[in-house]
Amino acid sequence: LETIGRTHEGRELVLCVLATPERRGALERVRASLARLGDPRGLDEEEAARIARDTPAVAWIGGSIHGDETSGTDACLALAWHLAAD
Repeated sequence: LETIGRTHEGRELVLCVLATPERRGALERVRASLARLGDPRGLDEEEAARIARDTPAVAWIGGSIHGDETSGTDACLALAWHLAAD
């Protein structure tokens, strides 16, 4: 779990990253590569193709956007368990 910010009420916003130990160790490299693709100024097609080829797929699941709705949180916990178990 990582803290990625705070709400306007000061509540912690957290991110759960599920990855193999090898991928977890390379997380900063993956983040940098995705940021490079996200801001393509000065990015040529060859570099973009290399980054796309060499960077693992990432899925962002924002499953709980309303603090008073527990179903999204419960669903995300179940999904995280299934992803980690497999």
